Amino acid sequence: MISRRLLLQSLPATVLAAGSGPASAALKQRSYRGAMRYSLGSRDNGRESFLVTVQPDGLRTLRAQCELDDDQLLRDVTLTVDADWRPVTAFIQLTIAGKFAGATWYRFAPDEIVVEGYNAVAGGISQRVPLTRPADAFGAHPIHGDAWNLARLRLAGGRPINAPRYTSSSMSNGASGPGLVLLPENYLVYALAGRDTVTTPSGSYAADHFTMTVTAKKKVNQIWAYGADCIPVRMTTSDGRNYELVQLSGDPR
Repeated sequence: MISRRLLLQSLPATVLAAGSGPASAALKQRSYRGAMRYSLGSRDNGRESFLVTVQPDGLRTLRAQCELDDDQLLRDVTLTVDADWRPVTAFIQLTIAGKFAGATWYRFAPDEIVVEGYNAVAGGISQRVPLTRPADAFGAHPIHGDAWNLARLRLAGGRPINAPRYTSSSMSNGASGPGLVLLPENYLVYALAGRDTVTTPSGSYAADHFTMTVTAKKKVNQIWAYGADCIPVRMTTSDGRNYELVQLSGDPR
């Protein structure tokens, strides 16, 4: 058996220092967590749990687990955006009918997107996509990420947004890939619709209401998001799907 003294002697000095002195001060981020219920008509058909951390400089990371019962789809997502809500990094893993379907990591730099992954259909994925301007947004398919588009609308002064955007899958349930798909200009159009009080099982919220229109499919999603953190409290789609916030705790703003 290795003694504690010998084990400590084998550790790098930087590791030992991390547990003592000023380096052990509490981290400065705030966080909130919650859950959403998915339904189709009167029938529950999925759920989403999420944890978000926000750093003092505005960097924020979403960790979401999405379950779609009808599609037998489990999606694990980690998505980080900067203070302007532009994507920085992402990781997505898909499990379909209990089997591994794919996992992909993304890095968004001002001048390129780097993609590395593997999926059960195409095998290995390795891409470097040059950019002439930073990516405006990345659709990783959690409802929470959809609500974050409110922040981009606010930064645009409320003007509708129809810029080209990237997504991990062009399927509405995000079941393909995960890869990198460029959605053309005007494929998705976001627009503010007003402000409403929305009541869900988690409480009542003064929420900003905006629309996400899929122009090619003539499909309109209505999204209500709360606060500076753009937390989704309700979303409805023109094909009868509903999503609502059922739990929220921590330090949301």
